[in-house]
Amino acid sequence: MAVSLPLSLMLFDVCLRRQQVTEQGVAGAIKVLFIEKLPFILIMLIAMAVTLATQSASEYAPVGFVGRLTFFVAGIEHYAISFVLPIGLSPFYPAAIAGINGLGVLTLLLFGSLLAWSLFRLANSRIAQAVSLVLLFFLLSLAPVSGLVPIGEHAFADRYSYIPLVGFYGMAGYLWACWQQGVPRNPLPVLALLVCCSLLSLQSARYKQVWRNDLDFWSTIVEEFPTQAAMPIDNLANAHAVAGDYERAISSYRRSIAVQPSQALPYINLAGIYDFTDKSEQALAVLNEGLG
Repeated sequence: MAVSLPLSLMLFDVCLRRQQVTEQGVAGAIKVLFIEKLPFILIMLIAMAVTLATQSASEYAPVGFVGRLTFFVAGIEHYAISFVLPIGLSPFYPAAIAGINGLGVLTLLLFGSLLAWSLFRLANSRIAQAVSLVLLFFLLSLAPVSGLVPIGEHAFADRYSYIPLVGFYGMAGYLWACWQQGVPRNPLPVLALLVCCSLLSLQSARYKQVWRNDLDFWSTIVEEFPTQAAMPIDNLANAHAVAGDYERAISSYRRSIAVQPSQALPYINLAGIYDFTDKSEQALAVLNEGLG
C-alpha cells in the first residue's frame, strides 16, 4: 500500500477532480498531482528500495519484459476471476503455475475493452469516471505485487486483492442500492452477489480447517502443489521437526532439495536435523552436497 497510495491519490485527482486540475494550468496541475504528494512519494521510493534489497526472486520468476508482462496478465486474470467466482482459492500459489490461457486472454480483452470505453467517455460521463477509477485503481494497487518486479516464490496471494477490489465491492454495493430503489428492478445483480458471498463463506469455512496449525497449513499446500515450489515443502519439514517427527522432516527436506537444488536453506535445515539426532557424518555430507 505504501507503493500504490501516492499513485492512487493522483488517480483520484485525475478522475474525480479533472476539471479543477486542468483549470489550474500546468504549474497548478504539477502542484496538485506531485508536490502535494511528495511525502507519500518519498515513502513509496523508500519502501520499494527496502523491498528489493531484502527480498529475492524465485528461479521460477519471469525473465524479460514479455515474461513479466505475462506474469502481470496472469495476476489480473486470477484476481478478477476470484472476485466474480471465488472457488479453488489457496493460501499459496507458486510462481511456476503463472501463465496465460484462453480464459486469461478473454479476461484481458473484456477488462481492456471496458477500460478503453471508460477512458474514452471520461469527460462526458460520471459512470465512465467511476468505472475508470475502479479499474485503474485495481491495476495500480496490484502493480507492485503482480510480478512486474518478481519477488519470492509465489505467483499470487489473495491477501493482495483486499485493497484493489475495494472499488469492485463499491460497485456491487451501488448495484444493490439501485436494486433496492427499483432502478432498475433486476434480480440478477443481487443473485450474483449472493452467489459470490456464499462461495466466499464456503472458502472461509475450508480455510478455517487449513489454518489450524503449521502442519495442516503446509500439508495442504504441498498436497495441492507437490513439485511447483520448494518453500512450502521446506516449511512442512520445519513443522514436522517442531512436532518431533524427524523422519518425516528429513523426507520433506529431501523433497525440497529435489524440487529446487539451488536453495541453500533446505541443506542447512537437513544438516541441523542430522546433527541434532547425533548423525554428524550425514550432516557433514549434506552440507558438502549443498556446496557441491
